[in-house]
Amino acid sequence: MSHRLRLIIIAIAGLLLLIGAVSANQHISVTDRAVNTGSTGTIILTLDQAPHGLSGFKISLAVDNPSVAEITSVTYPPGFQFQDTTKVPFTTGIIKAADVYATFVTNGSSSIPLATVTIRGLAPGSTTLRPTILKINANYPMSDDYVPTTTIDAATISVSSQTAAPVAVGGSGNLPADPDHDGLYEDLDGDGTVSFSDVTLFFYNMDWIANNEPLALFDYNSNGAIDFPDIIRLNQEV
Repeated sequence: MSHRLRLIIIAIAGLLLLIGAVSANQHISVTDRAVNTGSTGTIILTLDQAPHGLSGFKISLAVDNPSVAEITSVTYPPGFQFQDTTKVPFTTGIIKAADVYATFVTNGSSSIPLATVTIRGLAPGSTTLRPTILKINANYPMSDDYVPTTTIDAATISVSSQTAAPVAVGGSGNLPADPDHDGLYEDLDGDGTVSFSDVTLFFYNMDWIANNEPLALFDYNSNGAIDFPDIIRLNQEV
């Protein structure tokens, strides 16, 4: 083999390795969220690809301005058997999860949900949720350290003053009320208590509530819709 041909082969091999390294980069997207004061919304962390699967991750979360918003809960996909979160509510903390069976995220998986973070608006303004990757690894036996090749977004949290007001539901005559002052109006009939009559009123007026009430006041599970899970969450308040 000539010296020139050897150099060409080495150059091509190096180029292929470079292309492979670039294509192996991972990115974690983080959704922005707008909420009203006293209301909650969710921010989802999603890993775009896992060339060699995913055994677990550890990420720190920090809200730049703690007076504007806080984190009230974190949920993980059930494929992560081990889950650990800083005690809520918090504005600076850690989220961590692992799949001990190495079956949830397999080689070549894409669009992988890592965690759903629920935030609550505390005061009008804007702040940033700033995640930092502390550890993220591929599955055994590869066990690649994804940290050097993984980027992650920051999320913008916008909190507005609550200006919309509820109206009477189902001809009850009384305005709905928020007995525990959490920004959600669980007392639909406005009688001063949260009872099964409120659950019943919600069930029979779901479509009307969706079309006539401010969504943020009656979206008890914070998924952006008036639906049956809201009834379940309301019933848990009784």
